[in-house]
Amino acid sequence: MKHYLNLYFNPTGRVSRCTWWLHYIIISHLAVFAVAFAITFLIFIAGSLVGFEPITAYMGGIWIAAIVSIVGIVWFYFSFTIKRLHDQDRSAGWLILSLIPFIGGMILLILVAFWPGTNGKNRYGSPPQTHVSRQEPTAREWPHHTPSIQSR
Repeated sequence: MKHYLNLYFNPTGRVSRCTWWLHYIIISHLAVFAVAFAITFLIFIAGSLVGFEPITAYMGGIWIAAIVSIVGIVWFYFSFTIKRLHDQDRSAGWLILSLIPFIGGMILLILVAFWPGTNGKNRYGSPPQTHVSRQEPTAREWPHHTPSIQSR
């Protein structure tokens, strides 16, 4: 449990591309929407019990759930993107790219989702644990890296 709290709520350290895709894109969005649905349902029930019209209670729940969803997704985005940048030995300052309309977000997405991390320890810590047994190219080798075929 401590590992997941650190993973989701602590923007320090490093995560691999696989972890970024799995946790940020899939799990965090599903979790936030599940919480938002639960909040909407609970506010609808509570509002109905207090005497609000059903549509008023439902709309109040939708607004609160939307705010919770947006805050949750933005937090997970920053937390995981910072960790992914750390894996490439880049600072969180690279998030400024996302403020440039269109091109900045695309550049940041390419860096975070597709650019490999550095091998070994860097200034942000030890490499993340991966379940992949092959050696990935470093950020410096990546554009010119040709994988070698080895017989088993």
